Amino acid sequence: MTLIKIERIAANSGKSRANLEPASDIVTSAPPPLLIVALVGLFVAVFVTFFPSLENIDEYATVETFTNRVFPSLLSLKALAWIRLDIAAFCLFVSYRGSFIDPGWEQATTYLPQSKLKRGVYIQMRGYR
Repeated sequence: MTLIKIERIAANSGKSRANLEPASDIVTSAPPPLLIVALVGLFVAVFVTFFPSLENIDEYATVETFTNRVFPSLLSLKALAWIRLDIAAFCLFVSYRGSFIDPGWEQATTYLPQSKLKRGVYIQMRGYR
């Protein structure tokens, strides 16, 4: 179970963040809205029907499919492979750094004035710790 410690900040108290004491509120569960879960389930159900079956996947997953270039006169297959490898390495680097190295940041909640959710709350966003 993931626990997120929340610090309350008084909206108009004039205190700096360093002088405030951490609140004792701990969020132990934050399930997604049921409408979103139902929508994702609907999308999955619809789009899974368009996937190729295991029997005919060889018709779709060909070398030509993955080596198709929009401008073959400007880009060689080797250059295409290096570009794709560089993009994958960049994605892995950003994911690793954000999950294990960076200290994270504090996300301020901003809700509409008529919302029942708490305003002026800072949530510490961190990777895997």
